[in-house]
Amino acid sequence: MRITSAILFSISFLCTVVFIFSAALVPAQEMTTEELAAAYEKTFAKLQSWDISYASGHISNWDDWKFTGNQQHRWRKSGKIERAEMTKRIGSESVPISVHYTDGTKQWWLRGDSDKAEGIDLLDQKGLHAEINLMTDVVFSAFPYHNFTFTLSIADRIVDDSMYGSTYSIAQILKDFRTKIIDRRQDGNATIITTRSYLPSAEKNSKHFIQLSFDSSVGYLPKQVVYPRRIVSGKIGEEEIPAEPFYYTVNNFIEYHTSEDGAFFPVKISTCRTDDINKLDNLTITGKVAVSAINLNQPVDIPEIVFPPGVIVIVTEPETEKLTSYIWGENNKPLKVLTQADYDAAEREKLMRVKK
Repeated sequence: MRITSAILFSISFLCTVVFIFSAALVPAQEMTTEELAAAYEKTFAKLQSWDISYASGHISNWDDWKFTGNQQHRWRKSGKIERAEMTKRIGSESVPISVHYTDGTKQWWLRGDSDKAEGIDLLDQKGLHAEINLMTDVVFSAFPYHNFTFTLSIADRIVDDSMYGSTYSIAQILKDFRTKIIDRRQDGNATIITTRSYLPSAEKNSKHFIQLSFDSSVGYLPKQVVYPRRIVSGKIGEEEIPAEPFYYTVNNFIEYHTSEDGAFFPVKISTCRTDDINKLDNLTITGKVAVSAINLNQPVDIPEIVFPPGVIVIVTEPETEKLTSYIWGENNKPLKVLTQADYDAAEREKLMRVKK
């Protein structure tokens, strides 16, 4: 019995040594770009709702991380259905700015305060603007998603020496562009993995890439995002607009909020710029985004957008992708296609009211 125990102990000890030695040979942080994208998406998928108060703006308006302005944003997700509401604080009142809703195939968008739509007509829309668009690949296309770098608006292609932009999520950038890992390093207990994703326009300019650094301590959400910016020369009317020199925007993620269920949300981001990709440290901060209040993953309530009767709704037709303007009716349904005759009738009615 003693011999058997000794043999078992020796085998167990040998296996332990082999395991430790093998682990040393294969570092835990050896992830591929595909595994990195999957890790990012897994963490991002934990976000199901947020209620935040935040501010963003040029550095001259800030007192350290305190800002005079304040905006509120509410977002909810359930499957492919999402709803986002944005308001702005004016004094003690929250004033609606916009509502965004999608079912995964179409997007509904209403800008303005629908509670003040009483008396709306074709000639006075009470500051409301409504659209129904086809769904794009990027769900997070509306403000303030760009502020928190869930999406990036990138000048990604060149046509006749002019640059044109598109909106991409972080996962799309990793998957859709030629991406390689250029650096791995330890920062305390965290592993920081840095990638470069080359845009289609990189064929003409090798500087056209997006550089992303992912932080294992927050589920491989960003630590830093670097992307190219350039304003192309052209004309506005007869005025010549000179091109702005090429540079990179640098977003540094300084702090994340962690919820009890393991979701993360960035609450402090600084913005800088540089013309040298090798100089990303100790840059002058030009802008900040900061969250002053946050609540993640609360019970989901996702009502559809209700357009007020009388509002003009611009619809992208699914078959032709052409735009059609509708006058909206009761029961959240289109009443009729808007025509010039409708405007003429509204003008006549206005004149009649003035004469009375």
